[in-house]
Amino acid sequence: MTLEEEKILQECARELLGEKAIKLMEHCIGYDPGRVYWRHGKKYYKPWRNHFCAGGSDLEVWDGLKKQGFAESGAANKVNFWLNNAGLSILSAAERVYIYNDAASGNEVDASPEVIRVLLDHAVFCGYGNWIPPGSEGIAKAARLPLKLTRETLKYLRDERGYVKHIYDGGADDEGFPYCTHGWILSEKWIEEHQERYKAAQLAEYGRMKQVGYNVEKEMEKQREGAII
Repeated sequence: MTLEEEKILQECARELLGEKAIKLMEHCIGYDPGRVYWRHGKKYYKPWRNHFCAGGSDLEVWDGLKKQGFAESGAANKVNFWLNNAGLSILSAAERVYIYNDAASGNEVDASPEVIRVLLDHAVFCGYGNWIPPGSEGIAKAARLPLKLTRETLKYLRDERGYVKHIYDGGADDEGFPYCTHGWILSEKWIEEHQERYKAAQLAEYGRMKQVGYNVEKEMEKQREGAII
């Protein structure tokens, strides 16, 4: 393909997609012009991800890309999108950069279940001890997920689903020692929709606290009566 043909193809691709769609597609694969490299007179880029949690006006754009045949979405969670081969090819034309297909597995990438699991294991308040909800770095480490994907998932779960929230608390305890606590927890909405899972997580936390010497018999009795603290 000649240089002039590449320019014509680029113009056609950008006109077909539109600038907003191109920006979203770039974000989907983590496109960074600084990581584009030259080989044999051509530019190449290797994506490190292929995933986008859409919401608001972005969802309409992604639905359009899917109808055009450039993107796919999850069967269960239709706000999770990724670029297929055709999508990566037309984005390559729009950027005039060959984009590798290594990150396009054709499978839905949804970190929500793992993030929820970590919050159930580490962020269930039981009324005892020095309770410290985990931050995004701690969640990423416990879930064995990339930090950027973890932060995107937390943002999606908070802003689009209302399932998590970030809290901050500070002051002094009964003995006058200052403290500062901030991190992520499950929201009241998630707890209301998944009461049995939350109760089970509380009981598991009571068991761990009992092993380190806390008397939690009274709180466990509340759980047996169906209370959620």
